[in-house]
Amino acid sequence: MERNTKINIVYRIAEKSAKNKVKVKPEWVNNKACLNNLISIAPKGTKIVVLGDNLEDDTKTWIKELPVKFIETAAHGNSETFIEALDYALELDDSEIVYFVEDDYIHRPGAIDMIQEGLERADYVSLYDHPDKYNGQPKYLFLTDNSHWQFTHSTTMTFATKVKTLIYDEYVFRDLITTGNPPDHHIFMVLTQQLKRRLASPIPGGATHGEAALLAPNVNWKS
Repeated sequence: MERNTKINIVYRIAEKSAKNKVKVKPEWVNNKACLNNLISIAPKGTKIVVLGDNLEDDTKTWIKELPVKFIETAAHGNSETFIEALDYALELDDSEIVYFVEDDYIHRPGAIDMIQEGLERADYVSLYDHPDKYNGQPKYLFLTDNSHWQFTHSTTMTFATKVKTLIYDEYVFRDLITTGNPPDHHIFMVLTQQLKRRLASPIPGGATHGEAALLAPNVNWKS
């Protein structure tokens, strides 16, 4: 795969009132901080599409002032908006890359460039180095120009893949995602264990989920 392959970011955002109330997040993980952070570290020319789920007028006004394409989703809910993101991605050229991003992730500079390196060896890339993966199980590691990576079995709904891979695996997402929160662990267990897709994540992570108890290790994410 050429390192200059086009990366399309498909970002899903919802209001705080619609999110999981159980997850405790630092004060610096919020809608504005996470989206502004992603825009700031995205390479010049990266296309960012923001899918807004039942947003308040003030939020929509703020997003429309950013250098992104804004689309209001027709359906409301985590699973429903992911399916709309999937529909959008499947219309892209199959030679391109799509990076699906949820609205509670913080990214390091250079993170988007890492995606292309990971996809040279894997079918899917998660920039999130899950802390729960360090439980004594064997690691399957590889090295690229700028990072160490591990092959892993599951991740969240923030992940990257080639559009042509997504076309092959579309049925898995459609069969398993209905309503509520997408069963991310189950989806990726089907992909990696049954279909033998390779899922890679960098060490240390290029991004972190914003839940305070599950921040990716060895990075000062607040900074």
